[in-house]
Amino acid sequence: MGRRSLAAGIVAACAVMVALFVLWPRGGLSSHPVSSVPHLLSEPAGIPGAGLVLAPDGLGPVTFGDKEADVVAKLVALLGDPVEDSTEDCGSDGGAVRWVRWANLTVALQDGRFNGYISGIYFPPDSPEMMIKTVDGAGLRATVDELHATYGDRFAWVGYEEAFGSPIDAFGIDGFDVGQPTATGLGGYVEGGREQGHVITFLAGQPCVDNAPPSGDQPGPSSGESASPSGLIAFHADPNGNSGLYVTNADGTDSRLVSGSLRGQPFGQWSPDGSEIAFLNGRFGTGRLTFVNADGSNERTVGSARVSGFAWSPDGARLAYEDADVGGIWIVDANGSGQAVQLTATGHPSELSPDGSWILSFDGPEGASSIYRIPASGGAAEQLTVGGNDFSPRWSPDGSQIAFTSSRDGNQELYLVAADGSSLRRLTDDPAPDDEAHFSPDGARLVYVSYRDGADPRSIGIGNAEVYVLDLRTGASHSISNDPAWDGDPAWSPDGAWIAFTRRTDHGQLYVMRPDGSDQRMLPGFAAPEFNDCCPVWQPVPR
Repeated sequence: MGRRSLAAGIVAACAVMVALFVLWPRGGLSSHPVSSVPHLLSEPAGIPGAGLVLAPDGLGPVTFGDKEADVVAKLVALLGDPVEDSTEDCGSDGGAVRWVRWANLTVALQDGRFNGYISGIYFPPDSPEMMIKTVDGAGLRATVDELHATYGDRFAWVGYEEAFGSPIDAFGIDGFDVGQPTATGLGGYVEGGREQGHVITFLAGQPCVDNAPPSGDQPGPSSGESASPSGLIAFHADPNGNSGLYVTNADGTDSRLVSGSLRGQPFGQWSPDGSEIAFLNGRFGTGRLTFVNADGSNERTVGSARVSGFAWSPDGARLAYEDADVGGIWIVDANGSGQAVQLTATGHPSELSPDGSWILSFDGPEGASSIYRIPASGGAAEQLTVGGNDFSPRWSPDGSQIAFTSSRDGNQELYLVAADGSSLRRLTDDPAPDDEAHFSPDGARLVYVSYRDGADPRSIGIGNAEVYVLDLRTGASHSISNDPAWDGDPAWSPDGAWIAFTRRTDHGQLYVMRPDGSDQRMLPGFAAPEFNDCCPVWQPVPR
């Protein structure tokens, strides 16, 4: 294809596409009516609505960062053999881009990953051929009015060309300039003028550039987002073999031990006001419920039960826990006053609802567990799902939905259900397991861990697990950690602007990154080959 950016080649690409529609045998394309064409979805990191939708169902998502072989295999199954497949040297940028072109779609593949695309189509309006649309619903041949209606203030004109005897106007979404593209973005070209024209091309991404905004070339964080991560992060570390609970400033400064008693589980849990941390002091996944202030003072235990799991009430006054000896779910005052009250004979508590009225849990025979909600004040448990090996439920921030992991369809995937058990929806679909879903603070996205790049969820730290983000509005999901190491244990910052996670090579290290995978920063912690830092938990209310 020759060395060029997606934007630099876009008008030429349009001309090639037109010629191809006239001269090139379309092979399998013309045999696919709209109703039978499988689904293609590509969502550039950090650009809501930039994905492509070719048809309603079929092959599942193809997203930025997906493995090259998987992307090509799905596109060949969808579109037939490509009309061009070539490699371009990135020169001083390093590496190379593989360009694979079909009649109406060109994709860029770099470092073994999907990194960009041009889509364009020139069929007549009544053609039975497939229509390409962005996730937001703006299709090729969309009118200017439809673009304005779809994107509102996110839409802007950014340039002008003359081609085929007609004006070709460039547009961008969220400040993207097709004339000077960055690694992520969505833009395109309109033929026929800025009043009555229609879209002939969409493009997203930029080859020979990592699929993340390059430093120094991007605008700062949007209003309300922090330029640097703030607050405190609690984590587990074992410098010199001294396992304990540590706290670090979220910008990586001032890591310090707050308790040497963290031995039951590696995760602590912040109180809702961010003033103290609860954790287990024991071994093999259980221990006594223990509390310590964020500065390491006032360490104390509550009760004598051996606990295997617990959750704070949203007001910080109580905790629900599972008794590892007696069994069942109990509730106790966080200050240690009063007696613990048993609520159920069995079950594993996960979270209390945002209003504190329900305890979310899972219960049932191994391999056939279901999701339940239990009145925090006492009363009968309500079953929300039925025997699908359902576990790890999480409340949405407004309490209206529950995300959970399930093997009900033969593979470990993420699901969403309404708080009353209605409207069950499958969120992920991949042969490898997905797990550890957590809602973003605004409830619009889920961060989770996927093992689809070659890792076993039973072997923590081994293989290539990745952190993914799923947009609940569009259904688009993409890897954001994108590293050969094992990445997991994701935790949102309170403002939703950052995600902390663990990266494991020969030892564990703490990292933070933006929700689109950009601006990855290692937090010094106590990271060294002989030590392990892991399991970050972000302070809910930065002080």
